[in-house]
Amino acid sequence: MNKDHQGSCFCGNITFEIKDTGGTVAACHCLDCRKASGAPFMVFVVVNKENYIIKNGTPTSIQYADGIKKRTFCEDCGSAISYENKNYTKTIDINTMLLDNPEDFPVKYHVWTKRKLSGIIIDDNVAQFHENSDHWKKLLRE
Repeated sequence: MNKDHQGSCFCGNITFEIKDTGGTVAACHCLDCRKASGAPFMVFVVVNKENYIIKNGTPTSIQYADGIKKRTFCEDCGSAISYENKNYTKTIDINTMLLDNPEDFPVKYHVWTKRKLSGIIIDDNVAQFHENSDHWKKLLRE
Protein backbone atom coordinates (compact mmCIF):
# COMPACT_ATOMS: atom_id res chain seq x y z
CA MET A 1 0.00 0.00 0.00
CA ASN A 2 2.93 2.33 -0.47
CA LYS A 3 1.23 4.70 -2.88
CA ASP A 4 -1.02 7.73 -2.71
CA HIS A 5 -4.75 7.17 -2.33
CA GLN A 6 -7.40 9.77 -3.08
CA GLY A 7 -10.72 10.08 -1.30
CA SER A 8 -13.72 12.32 -0.83
CA CYS A 9 -16.95 12.67 1.08
CA PHE A 10 -20.26 11.80 -0.61
CA CYS A 11 -20.92 15.32 -1.93
CA GLY A 12 -17.28 15.90 -2.95
CA ASN A 13 -16.85 19.10 -0.93
CA ILE A 14 -14.06 17.49 1.08
CA THR A 15 -11.26 15.74 -0.76
CA PHE A 16 -8.17 14.20 0.76
CA GLU A 17 -5.16 12.04 0.10
CA ILE A 18 -3.37 9.46 2.18
CA LYS A 19 0.24 8.58 1.48
CA ASP A 20 2.26 5.50 2.33
CA THR A 21 -0.31 4.11 4.73
CA GLY A 22 1.56 1.09 6.05
CA GLY A 23 -1.82 -0.47 5.74
CA THR A 24 -3.34 -1.65 9.00
CA VAL A 25 -7.03 -2.02 8.22
CA ALA A 26 -9.74 -2.97 10.69
CA ALA A 27 -13.50 -3.33 10.79
CA CYS A 28 -14.82 -1.93 14.05
CA HIS A 29 -18.13 -3.16 15.42
CA CYS A 30 -18.28 -0.82 18.44
CA LEU A 31 -21.40 1.24 19.05
CA ASP A 32 -19.56 4.52 18.33
CA CYS A 33 -18.48 3.37 14.86
CA ARG A 34 -21.91 1.95 14.08
CA LYS A 35 -23.60 5.21 15.07
CA ALA A 36 -21.05 7.41 13.26
CA SER A 37 -21.29 5.41 10.03
CA GLY A 38 -24.93 4.35 10.07
CA ALA A 39 -23.70 0.86 9.16
CA PRO A 40 -23.22 -2.47 10.99
CA PHE A 41 -19.46 -1.72 11.26
CA MET A 42 -16.92 0.81 10.01
CA VAL A 43 -13.78 -0.12 8.08
CA PHE A 44 -10.81 2.15 8.63
CA VAL A 45 -7.15 2.35 7.76
CA VAL A 46 -4.66 3.62 10.34
CA VAL A 47 -2.48 6.37 8.87
CA ASN A 48 0.33 8.46 10.32
CA LYS A 49 -1.10 11.96 10.66
CA GLU A 50 1.56 13.51 8.42
CA ASN A 51 0.40 11.17 5.63
CA TYR A 52 -3.20 12.43 5.70
CA ILE A 53 -3.64 15.56 3.61
CA ILE A 54 -6.91 17.43 3.18
CA LYS A 55 -6.90 18.78 -0.37
CA ASN A 56 -10.20 20.66 -0.37
CA GLY A 57 -12.77 21.68 2.22
CA THR A 58 -12.73 21.65 5.99
CA PRO A 59 -14.23 18.73 7.90
CA THR A 60 -16.38 19.50 10.93
CA SER A 61 -15.44 17.70 14.13
CA ILE A 62 -17.03 16.46 17.30
CA GLN A 63 -15.10 15.60 20.44
CA TYR A 64 -16.50 13.19 23.02
CA ALA A 65 -15.48 10.82 25.80
CA ASP A 66 -14.21 13.75 27.87
CA GLY A 67 -12.30 15.10 24.86
CA ILE A 68 -10.28 11.93 24.33
CA LYS A 69 -12.00 10.94 21.09
CA LYS A 70 -12.61 13.04 17.99
CA ARG A 71 -14.47 12.28 14.78
CA THR A 72 -14.61 14.39 11.64
CA PHE A 73 -17.33 14.49 9.06
CA CYS A 74 -18.59 16.57 6.16
CA GLU A 75 -20.96 19.25 7.39
CA ASP A 76 -22.83 19.20 4.06
CA CYS A 77 -23.42 15.49 3.41
CA GLY A 78 -22.61 13.90 6.77
CA SER A 79 -19.94 11.47 5.54
CA ALA A 80 -17.88 10.12 8.45
CA ILE A 81 -14.25 10.84 7.54
CA SER A 82 -11.89 10.16 10.43
CA TYR A 83 -11.43 9.09 14.04
CA GLU A 84 -8.69 10.18 16.46
CA ASN A 85 -7.86 9.21 20.01
CA LYS A 86 -5.62 11.42 22.19
CA ASN A 87 -3.91 8.28 23.49
CA TYR A 88 -2.50 7.72 19.97
CA THR A 89 -1.07 11.08 18.96
CA LYS A 90 0.76 10.01 15.80
CA THR A 91 -2.07 8.26 13.93
CA ILE A 92 -5.52 8.92 12.54
CA ASP A 93 -8.09 6.38 11.34
CA ILE A 94 -9.56 7.11 7.91
CA ASN A 95 -12.84 5.63 6.67
CA THR A 96 -11.77 3.40 3.77
CA MET A 97 -15.17 3.56 2.10
CA LEU A 98 -14.47 7.19 1.20
CA LEU A 99 -11.34 6.25 -0.74
CA ASP A 100 -11.53 6.02 -4.53
CA ASN A 101 -10.32 2.39 -4.38
CA PRO A 102 -11.47 0.88 -1.08
CA GLU A 103 -10.74 -2.59 -2.46
CA ASP A 104 -7.05 -1.73 -2.00
CA PHE A 105 -7.67 -1.99 1.77
CA PRO A 106 -8.62 -5.56 2.74
CA VAL A 107 -9.66 -5.98 6.37
CA LYS A 108 -6.95 -7.54 8.54
CA TYR A 109 -8.80 -7.37 11.87
CA HIS A 110 -12.33 -7.23 13.21
CA VAL A 111 -12.47 -5.40 16.55
CA TRP A 112 -15.15 -5.12 19.23
CA THR A 113 -16.85 -8.24 17.87
CA LYS A 114 -18.80 -8.64 21.11
CA ARG A 115 -20.86 -5.73 19.72
CA LYS A 116 -21.24 -7.40 16.29
CA LEU A 117 -24.82 -7.50 15.06
CA SER A 118 -26.34 -10.92 14.62
CA GLY A 119 -26.30 -12.03 11.00
CA ILE A 120 -22.89 -10.48 10.29
CA ILE A 121 -20.56 -13.29 9.26
CA ILE A 122 -16.81 -12.80 9.65
CA ASP A 123 -14.33 -14.87 7.67
CA ASP A 124 -12.56 -17.26 10.08
CA ASN A 125 -9.24 -16.36 8.40
CA VAL A 126 -9.46 -12.75 9.63
CA ALA A 127 -8.30 -12.03 13.19
CA GLN A 128 -11.07 -11.12 15.61
CA PHE A 129 -10.93 -9.30 18.93
CA HIS A 130 -13.95 -9.62 21.18
CA GLU A 131 -13.54 -6.41 23.16
CA ASN A 132 -11.17 -3.63 24.12
CA SER A 133 -7.64 -5.03 24.13
CA ASP A 134 -4.18 -3.52 24.42
CA HIS A 135 -3.01 -6.34 22.11
CA TRP A 136 -5.17 -5.33 19.15
CA LYS A 137 -4.61 -1.64 19.79
CA LYS A 138 -0.87 -2.27 19.52
CA LEU A 139 -1.36 -4.30 16.31
CA LEU A 140 -3.37 -1.51 14.74
CA ARG A 141 -0.80 1.15 15.54
CA GLU A 142 2.27 -0.79 14.33
